[in-house]
Amino acid sequence: MPRLVLTFVNGTGNRVSINIPSPRPNVTEADVVTAMDEIIASGAIRPGGNELVAPHSARIVDTTTTVIHQA
Repeated sequence: MPRLVLTFVNGTGNRVSINIPSPRPNVTEADVVTAMDEIIASGAIRPGGNELVAPHSARIVDTTTTVIHQA
């Protein structure tokens, strides 16, 4: 299942990632940049009490798991 991984820089200079499962298939770079700016401006997400201060990156990650043994 694909997920959208948004990575921000927080007030201490560390990177913080937010995973969003099942992003819409036609999400654009402009959509993501706007959303990241809105997340930062809202101040609603403060991991570890540190505010998000800048967008760092965004990527769609799609992984496949193959079970080779299960008891």
